[in-house]
Amino acid sequence: MLCYWGDRFMLNKFKGNDLMKECPYLIYERDCKNHFAVVLNNKSIREIKDVYHLKDDMCKCNDNEFVLNNHWHFHYQVLYVKKNEIEVFVDGKYKKYSEGSIIFIEPFKVHGIRIKDIENTVFLKVIESFNNNISYYNLLNKSNISIPEVEKMSNKQLKFRERLIVYFDRLIELENKFDELSEIERKNLIDRIFFVLIKFFSSNEEKENLKNFEVDLFNDRENYWIPIIKYINNNFDEKITLEDISLSVNLCPTYLSNYFKKKTGITITSYIEKVRMTHALNDLNKLDMSIEKIAIKNGFSDSKSLNRVLKREFGKTAKNFRSN
Repeated sequence: MLCYWGDRFMLNKFKGNDLMKECPYLIYERDCKNHFAVVLNNKSIREIKDVYHLKDDMCKCNDNEFVLNNHWHFHYQVLYVKKNEIEVFVDGKYKKYSEGSIIFIEPFKVHGIRIKDIENTVFLKVIESFNNNISYYNLLNKSNISIPEVEKMSNKQLKFRERLIVYFDRLIELENKFDELSEIERKNLIDRIFFVLIKFFSSNEEKENLKNFEVDLFNDRENYWIPIIKYINNNFDEKITLEDISLSVNLCPTYLSNYFKKKTGITITSYIEKVRMTHALNDLNKLDMSIEKIAIKNGFSDSKSLNRVLKREFGKTAKNFRSN
């Protein structure tokens, strides 16, 4: 079974979560209320599909190969390759990451994972919790974090890269320990990881902005965003207006719009486009249907609207994805 750090009982919660069933492309990390990490190795990689009830078009595991198809979620995610290599789909293409690599993935960033040798691969996923009481989310959103290639890192970044690897390796050592001290150590390690990323891997311009930035404190009782995304995911293939969503959650449009932007970091319109885009990308790979029909099927007014979003996200058109 995959090892969850931060809440050992979270797995049962995920299994019964209605949001998981209604948002198949927002996978298991999305509803966690604590930062956590997952060790993925030979055994746990093979169990992902069954443990999280992922459909065939989302996850494939045959013989010694594993594919987690394109998806996104609300959380910041850090991947660390401990052994062998993995391929990560990001910015419209797959890229290989070898042992020692650290990959930073932002919320709503469409990405996928491909592993060609499950037997000899170990990697770690560290997740920032969107629902944490004092969330890193807005602070990370202001940080503009980027992890350059090793040869392009400054001396200070190289030093703190080594420190990150020490933290990652220790998290892996703690994989099957759930005593109270181990839980405290895990939380501390994950906090340190995000601290190092914010402090030493943010752009210089954003570091100046961070000096005056105050972290928002989210009110846990305000869970309006959950029915909002459920409504969007149930109706993405139809015309959706702000007024429609407002009526469904009984909030005025202005408050709804401001609330969603504060909570997620993007506008409702952008979120709707990302939902439609990801469904369209999967259809482009699976269906023998014209691009125009796929666009309309997934809620876009026409293929031009779909291409506009794909161009903005990846610098490519639907035709480029289909030809690949």
